[in-house]
Amino acid sequence: MARTGNETGDEETGVPSKQALPIDPMEQVRELLFGEAKRSAEQNFEALEAKIEAMRADFLARLAALESQITQLSRDTEENHSASLHAVGSAIAQLGATVQNLGSQRKGGGNG
Repeated sequence: MARTGNETGDEETGVPSKQALPIDPMEQVRELLFGEAKRSAEQNFEALEAKIEAMRADFLARLAALESQITQLSRDTEENHSASLHAVGSAIAQLGATVQNLGSQRKGGGNG
């Protein structure tokens, strides 16, 4: 950016000093009337953005925790289902063995 001889400012930040700003009476009036309100609104907006970002991070952390809990509950349910099927299978096998023994006893008891 080319500089004119009457501009002065902070070259590192790119912010011109008050001497470099054009003296526009309407701009001065706007600054007097709305400058503080504008800065206040910008600060409030930045604070809101920070709160929203914090809430977003909290929401994502809670969502991850819920997903982890759901995954663990799914595993537990699957294990319980498998164990129940095994228990039912064992009970049926025992019942079959008991019925078979009763049948053998009846056959053996009727012949003697």
